Amino acid sequence: MRKYFLLSTVALMMATNANATAVGGSFSATAELIEATTISCSQNLNFGTIVFTEHYNSGEGGGYAMITPDGETKISNDVVSMTGATPALCSADEDFGDSAQIVIHGGDDSSYQLKLTDTTTNKTTCASVSYKIQGSDIYFGGAIDGACGMYAGTYTGTVTFSVIY
Repeated sequence: MRKYFLLSTVALMMATNANATAVGGSFSATAELIEATTISCSQNLNFGTIVFTEHYNSGEGGGYAMITPDGETKISNDVVSMTGATPALCSADEDFGDSAQIVIHGGDDSSYQLKLTDTTTNKTTCASVSYKIQGSDIYFGGAIDGACGMYAGTYTGTVTFSVIY
């Protein structure tokens, strides 16, 4: 019985393979290649002079100092004042349209895109970055968050970004 089962199985496999048919097909491929747009920045993001209470030096402070892409300043909690702040301005050689988006690269984690360092003390703080696109111009603002720490000093950092349009 076993012998007949094996012979039947082999015969069935041979019959199935002998009746197989191969079918082919083709498709076309297209690609649109676009030369990269040149972007130049004529004005850097400047958080200006931020005055905060002594709570920040103890690490107990809270609040933020913000400059919007429109140039409006906002402060909260232990931040006393913010003066001389200006948004960054970058311009491209073409209009991005209404659907363009900015991707900010860098920072230490996903919630902050800008790490600022005081080169004298080596202390750091962090900021989020915001933007507004108007035609071929991109305005950048940002907010320094007290949760990252604010200590007296002069802080600098670099923002790297891409435009998706």
